[in-house]
Amino acid sequence: MNNLETKQAIEAALKAFATVPIAEAAIALFESLGYRSQRRLAIHSLDELRLLLDQKGYLTEQTAYLSRWQSVDFLFQITDLELAGDSGSGLFLDEPTTFEAKEVKSYVFFAVDLSPGPTGQPPTRTELSTITRTLNRLVPMPVLVLFRHSASISLAIINRRKNLRDGTRDVLTRVSLIRDIHCTEPHRAHLDLLEQFSLHRLREIGVIHTFAQLDDAWQRILSTQELNQRFYRELVSWFRPLHKIKFNF
Repeated sequence: MNNLETKQAIEAALKAFATVPIAEAAIALFESLGYRSQRRLAIHSLDELRLLLDQKGYLTEQTAYLSRWQSVDFLFQITDLELAGDSGSGLFLDEPTTFEAKEVKSYVFFAVDLSPGPTGQPPTRTELSTITRTLNRLVPMPVLVLFRHSASISLAIINRRKNLRDGTRDVLTRVSLIRDIHCTEPHRAHLDLLEQFSLHRLREIGVIHTFAQLDDAWQRILSTQELNQRFYRELVSWFRPLHKIKFNF
């Protein structure tokens, strides 16, 4: 799939959020970016999330704005095996279909449907970041969260690193957000950004067969220091007159 075909697939997947359940639409969007996996966990509600992953009670109104949640779904888990298989170099003799909690070197994908605020406003950066941090406390691997709010979605990715004093614990650092992607009329800048995250594009730049390689690639894209200066200037010029389009680091 070339870059134009990837963008067309992304745009079609975004438009589906208006007509299909959020979990189905989110999985289709990530598949348009090249991320697919059968590692699933049967979580399709807040009660199921609490039962299976929140034994310590991290999810509260204060830590996750639960009154705004309309639904939550565990989408899938991406590990080295899925990345290798997707590239054509892996052989699935016994394709995994369940979440592996011990597979720390992996990404977990969630979808959360949020209701508007009291006056109809979309979620703030602080709200999205806070929810993302709390979801990351439930599992030992990084969590990518797709939020749907009204006719838009936002993506949140966190940077995790080992605690320098206690190697058994992680430190949750920066939450990077791509906010307010309009699903029915996505802006060109958002389509370009999403295409930058596709496995097709990342593999044009370098080898992506492992979680570590994928994580490094994502962090480079999300780092202002590593962004191409011309591309960054274009982003600023695109976003400045469009208050509803936000890219936060």
